[in-house]
Amino acid sequence: MVANYAISNDMFLVSTNFQHKKIHTGTWISPDHQTINKIDHAMVSKEKIRLIHDVRSKRGYNCDSDHFLIQIKIKQKLIPVKNRQIQTYKWDRQIINQKEKINKYQENLQSKLQEIEEETDINQE
Repeated sequence: MVANYAISNDMFLVSTNFQHKKIHTGTWISPDHQTINKIDHAMVSKEKIRLIHDVRSKRGYNCDSDHFLIQIKIKQKLIPVKNRQIQTYKWDRQIINQKEKINKYQENLQSKLQEIEEETDINQE
């Protein structure tokens, strides 16, 4: 079913493309710890398949599951951005230094802090 889904959506199972030791290809271990199968796969679209460098399973991590994590190495170059305009903002110092604005800001700040304290008091009860 997974293979049919991948084919119908122009995708590839990249976890089967790379040669590794059996210990690095299995993604599931049976409850008796004897059988290891590759049942988890990574799918990627046809356009992105050239970005996949390697796929393998990682056995050492404990994620409380009988499945192993899959590590996918991607190689992709980032395109540098040239001539990028960075917009800077300057504070208007005259407005900041006005006593009325400062007092209004402080009152708003005090009221917001008081609302927060009241909400935390209600939640603690």
